[in-house]
Amino acid sequence: MDEGKARDLAGEWHALNGGGSTLPYYEHLVHALGGLIPDDLVAAAAVSGEDGPMIVALGDRRLFAALPREATGDTGVELKVVSLEIIQTQVAVTEHFVETPRLARRRRWSFSTPAAEIVFTTEQTLRTAFSLEREAGKDELVARAIAGALGWLVPFSEKTH
Repeated sequence: MDEGKARDLAGEWHALNGGGSTLPYYEHLVHALGGLIPDDLVAAAAVSGEDGPMIVALGDRRLFAALPREATGDTGVELKVVSLEIIQTQVAVTEHFVETPRLARRRRWSFSTPAAEIVFTTEQTLRTAFSLEREAGKDELVARAIAGALGWLVPFSEKTH
């Protein structure tokens, strides 16, 4: 992954993780992303995973999930990367609506193979269930891009409006 994209994604992850000093080794994360995620990305974003924020990236033939953690006992970052082959991956999504205090749609996305699973949630504030589709967050857009690569074009995607 090129340095600019790695910096953008590290910044997104850091902001999603609450900013502050949660990950004091930002440069280590940038270098780890650059060394482990390829350049041929179709879409990428920091997302809310079940075990905390992570970075999800869609390549031409693979889906990647990068899970940064502060390394224990060291002075750096540990980055675990899971990679799923698109042709073997299945998608499932669960959707529900909540008042937060405005109407919001939450989706739990699951991309899985028999060997591994990448799970994250997206949330979008709506005026009604059918409005503001063009204002979907980057996390929702990357989930839709992955679903589309797997053959499921999510209704109301940006391309249909």
